[in-house]
Amino acid sequence: MWRFVLHLLVVSFCLLGTTASQKSKKGPHHRQVPVDAGTMSNGIPDADPIIAERVVAKKNPNTGEIELNEEKMLLNVDDPGENTGATAAQEDDEVDDSMKSDGSSRTNPCANFPCEEGLECELNEDEQPMCVCSKMCPNNSPIKVCSSFNQTFDSECHLYKQRCLCQRGLPGCDDPKNKDMQLEYLNECRELALCTPDDMADFPRRMGDWLFQIMKELAKRNELAPQYRKYEKRSEKKYQPGQPLPHPILWKFCDLDKLPSDRYISRKELMPIRAPLIPMEHCIAPFLDDCDTDNDHKLTLAEWGRCLKLAESEVEDICSQAMQLSQKKPRSADPNAPSSNDDEFDE
Repeated sequence: MWRFVLHLLVVSFCLLGTTASQKSKKGPHHRQVPVDAGTMSNGIPDADPIIAERVVAKKNPNTGEIELNEEKMLLNVDDPGENTGATAAQEDDEVDDSMKSDGSSRTNPCANFPCEEGLECELNEDEQPMCVCSKMCPNNSPIKVCSSFNQTFDSECHLYKQRCLCQRGLPGCDDPKNKDMQLEYLNECRELALCTPDDMADFPRRMGDWLFQIMKELAKRNELAPQYRKYEKRSEKKYQPGQPLPHPILWKFCDLDKLPSDRYISRKELMPIRAPLIPMEHCIAPFLDDCDTDNDHKLTLAEWGRCLKLAESEVEDICSQAMQLSQKKPRSADPNAPSSNDDEFDE
């Protein structure tokens, strides 16, 4: 089954990215339209349309397996006037309207003042930045989400805004318990199948194989970070179905350990594989919970490796090794050009 899920994360957090004829970063609420839409809603033809591809995973109702289908979409379908306005709004956010004594504009203090999910920056009476609960959330989000209290929200923004209101005891909080609410998975809340003991026992094998398939596909698309290519090549040489390989498992730990990169994976850092998979892989949540053997709400490299059935001798900190390699080997400006040190990747 895991062989067919290798692009599942494209659907949600763009873990695998979007493959397009021109790479384009989309906002979280970007509209998607059929490829044959040749004009905008106002009748003006699109200028230089960007056709992108993405892989969508769907469960086959007959076989129960996860199958992949490629879909195409236009990325630049918004009104140019709207785009111009958005750009101007972003610039206004970064530059304050007030002037310095020398007549130049000063930087908006909120421009470099990040806030957590469900919060946004605004200036207080002393013109100092502070994080407040989000005031507005999109009304047309394509993906609903389910909370840890089995409540469906229209978007992540709505969920985290509700949590913020309850944490601060503000009007609009529907239930005080929501202050501890977490994002459980992407999609409307539903009754999930139970993970049987046999399913749980087989899960590390399936997940290990899945991680190898993801790593292999990323390398094929030239989207795997160059410092991990040698590990992917080694794994391809040693791959046997059903036999977990250490390097894809260790690579995924490094890939998740980003906020911050401290050799621990927090619940928040697990979201890219937890939230999109729960509706289709009913063992992922209890499996990840069981990995946290000391129940401190974060996974160490040793816990991650042990949970995925690696021998103690196979668990190594390739994150630090890869970081050193990336600093020593800058990537070519041409994404299709082979690395000058590709020979180092072969054993």
